[in-house]
Amino acid sequence: MKGLIPSFPVSDINRSVEFYQQVLGFELVRITGKDDVTRAFLRAGELRIVLRSVSGDSLVDYRQAPLDDRIILHIPIADVRGLYNRIQGTVPLVRDLEPRLFGLFEFTIEDMDGILLTFSELKS
Repeated sequence: MKGLIPSFPVSDINRSVEFYQQVLGFELVRITGKDDVTRAFLRAGELRIVLRSVSGDSLVDYRQAPLDDRIILHIPIADVRGLYNRIQGTVPLVRDLEPRLFGLFEFTIEDMDGILLTFSELKS
C-alpha cells in the first residue's frame, strides 16, 4: 500500500475548503463536479483529503453523535505546539493540547461538519 486518501461529506464545500486552506494550511489541488456532487481535492505535505458536497437527508450530522462515534483523522505533524498556538481561539477545541499515551502530545479540533482532527507529535 502506498497511502490512504480519506473522502468525507461536507454541507458547504466552499466554507469547508476555506477552513482547510486558511486554518490548517491545505492547498486546493482541484475542484470537480458531477451529478450534483462537487469534490474538492486538497493536500498538505504528504497528506491528501477529498471533501465532497452532500445535501439534504443524505448528510450525517456528526456534531450530534458522541465523540467516540465520529470520524477522527489522526494527523502526525512536526510542530504540534506551533499549530496549536496558531489556531487556538479560531476553531472549536475538542481536546486541549496535552501529553497522551506513548509519548505523544496532541490536541483535537472539530470542523464545521463535526469531523474531528487530532494533531500529534511524538516527544522523546
